[in-house]
Amino acid sequence: MSTAERTTDRSAPTSGIRAELRELSDITGVRARSLVPPVAAASLTLIASLTLTVVSAWLIMRAWQMPPVLELTVAVTAVRALGISRAVLRYLDRLVGHDVALRAVSRTRVRIYSGLAGLPPARLSRLGRGSLLARAGADVDAIGDAIVRVAIPVGVAAVTSAAAVGFLALLSPAAAAVLACGLAVSGVLAPWLTARSVARVDKERASATEGWSAALDSILADQGTMRVRGETGAALARAERAAGALARAEGLGATGAAGGSAASVGGRIASAILIAVLAVSAAGSHSPEWVGVLLLLPLAAFEAVDALPAAATAWVRSRG
Repeated sequence: MSTAERTTDRSAPTSGIRAELRELSDITGVRARSLVPPVAAASLTLIASLTLTVVSAWLIMRAWQMPPVLELTVAVTAVRALGISRAVLRYLDRLVGHDVALRAVSRTRVRIYSGLAGLPPARLSRLGRGSLLARAGADVDAIGDAIVRVAIPVGVAAVTSAAAVGFLALLSPAAAAVLACGLAVSGVLAPWLTARSVARVDKERASATEGWSAALDSILADQGTMRVRGETGAALARAERAAGALARAEGLGATGAAGGSAASVGGRIASAILIAVLAVSAAGSHSPEWVGVLLLLPLAAFEAVDALPAAATAWVRSRG
C-alpha cells in the first residue's frame, strides 16, 4: 500500500496492533529507539517521585520516634534533592517527548502533501474539502497524540510498575502481589474497557467531524454566493446540526470512558485497603518505618498507570 493510499483511506483493513504500529512507524518515521530517551526521562521522573514517597514515609515515621536530629539529616537532604530532581526531570520529559512527536507530525504532513500531489485527479476529486482538512489537520494531530499520549505512557507504566512491585517485594511479597494485581486492573483492564467503549462511537465521531468541517468550510468559502441566493440561513442550520452531531458524539465518548476510569479507581482503592490490612497485621513484627513505606508506596505507584485510560482513548482515535 502506498503512502498516499494509507493517508487517504480510513477503511483499509489492518492485521492487528503490530501491523498498525508498523504502519505508524512507516508513516511518521518514528522507530522504537526514538522512544527510548522520552520513555527513560519520564520513567526517571516517576521513579524519583516513588523514591521521594519512600524517603518521606521513612522520615515521617522515624521523626515521630524523636531520634537525634543528625540521624535525619541525610533523609531531609534526600527529600529536598528528590523534589528538585523530579521537577527537572519532568521538564526534560516534556521537552524530549514533544520533540519526538513534533518531528513525527512534521514528517507526516510532508508525506501527506506529497501523496496528495501524486494522486490522480479522479481519485482526489472524490474527497471533499472538509475531508481533506480533517485528514491533513486533526488526523495528523491524532498521530502526534499516539506518540505523546500512547507510546510513551505505556512504556513508562511498564518500567515504573515493575520497579514499584520489585521494591515492594523486598518488604512484603504478599503486598507486592496485591499491588501487581491492582496495577493490572488499573493498567490493563481499565484501558481495555475505555478503548472498547470509545471504539463504539469513534466512527460516528469521525463522520461528525468531517461533516462539521465540510459545513463550516462551505460557509466560509461560498458566503458571497449563498448571500446572493438566499441560502445563508439553510447553510447555517446545516452547520448547527453538524456541530450538534459532533457534540453528541463527543459526549458519548466521554460517557463510555467513565467505565474505564471507574475500574482504574476501583483497582487503586482495593489495593490500598488490602495492603493497609497486610501492613497493620504485620506491624508487630516490623519497624514503624517499614509500615509507613508499605502504606504510602502503593498509593504513589498508581501514578504510573493513571494516564493509560486516556492513552487507550487516544490510540483508538488515532488508528484511522
